[in-house]
Amino acid sequence: MGFDLTSIKKQSRDNHHPIVCLYGGEGVGKTSFAATAPNPIFLATEDGLVSVPGVDAFPIPTTFEDARTACSTLAKQDHDYKTLVIDTVDWLEPLIQREVAAQNKKDNIEDIGYGKGYVLAAEAFRKFMAGLDLLRKKKNMNIILLAHMTVKKYDSPDTDPYDRFGLKLNKHVNAIVMEACDCVLFANWRIQTTKADGGFNRKITKAIGDSERVLYTSHSPTHDAKNRYSMPDQIEMHWNALEEAIKEKK
Repeated sequence: MGFDLTSIKKQSRDNHHPIVCLYGGEGVGKTSFAATAPNPIFLATEDGLVSVPGVDAFPIPTTFEDARTACSTLAKQDHDYKTLVIDTVDWLEPLIQREVAAQNKKDNIEDIGYGKGYVLAAEAFRKFMAGLDLLRKKKNMNIILLAHMTVKKYDSPDTDPYDRFGLKLNKHVNAIVMEACDCVLFANWRIQTTKADGGFNRKITKAIGDSERVLYTSHSPTHDAKNRYSMPDQIEMHWNALEEAIKEKK
């Protein structure tokens, strides 16, 4: 294809299939959210699918090669699946680390020394993400990476350090997820606070609200998040809401 004026095309998000990472705490509904995506197939690295019976799933991989084989199968064989769900990516990470340690004839990734093992594991994960991107393009599939959350200390150059929610991943793999995904979404309960009388002229802060769960789509001092679609800062925790938010800014 020549890179001349005839090769220019207007970009559109019609039929766009995103790579999404969704993370949150236990019981917030990460797996249930992924099950609302179009015709999903799960690659469950942990046994958490009992909450959404009836979904199709590969056997739980015991090695990183098992996970790669599952994704390769989807790329090579004919099927009707529209969404691949990795549930969860932080349980996939130890399989990568185990393979890297074995390749370097070590019992543990820490034994490689000087943090080199984690860099090698991140490179293996980067190649895995590149394979997921090829699967998305070849089979027109959505890709969803589910992950648990953790609280991390954030050292800002212009403020004192503070805690925030983030992905429960090694920093090298975390950076790849943040870079490669179209959306990194934080799932949490919608919480409001109010001041109450604590007696003795004291005011205490109480949490109020209902059981509504939302997806936070943008970076905040309280959590990591991003999206490439100029979404609202919060959307309903359902695939249809995400799809509509993507299409809205065509």
